Amino acid sequence: MKLAFWINFILLVTIQSLDMALTERYIGNNWKNETFPIMSWMIKEIGIHPALWICRIFTYICLFGCLRFRKYEWITDSLTIINLCYWTAMTGWLFSLRIINWPIGHNGLVPF
Repeated sequence: MKLAFWINFILLVTIQSLDMALTERYIGNNWKNETFPIMSWMIKEIGIHPALWICRIFTYICLFGCLRFRKYEWITDSLTIINLCYWTAMTGWLFSLRIINWPIGHNGLVPF
């Protein structure tokens, strides 16, 4: 169970860091391009950098809570669900930005 907690913890830190970096780079202060309503509103009202820091602080407070109570099985279960949702939501964006690509081209042929 400890291994599952640490894998989920590391995956969540990774995707959140990647999300914040990509949001800063590709969204910037253009709040209309942000698809997550809370983040879009924050970018519109206070700008990109304060919005990013609010998200980071909130996430790291939650992660600290997870570290503090990691002995409880429901924490690992919650991290697993959060990771699945976060990675699923981000996968489409990672493909659309061409950060990751399918190993086979869109026409079914290997792109050589």
